[in-house]
Amino acid sequence: MQELKTVNFRTQTGKARRAKTRARILTAAFALFDERGVERVTVEDVRAAAGLARGSFYNYFPTYEHMLTDLAARISRQINMEQTAAL
Repeated sequence: MQELKTVNFRTQTGKARRAKTRARILTAAFALFDERGVERVTVEDVRAAAGLARGSFYNYFPTYEHMLTDLAARISRQINMEQTAAL
């Protein structure tokens, strides 16, 4: 007999919310970088643009550099997907 897998909707909802917030941070950072340049954007700027409470940024990224690395990886994946679709 197959064992039923218990689904924890609270956990799934939390993970989805966390992923949305993380994406919102990266979207805000990208827009600020486009507007001001990477050198002129601070964690505080990104936090404010993403609509996060003070200090919440660090719940999603341990450092500014980790955010930059994640953003670069997402941009790279997007470019690869677009190139693959074009070919």
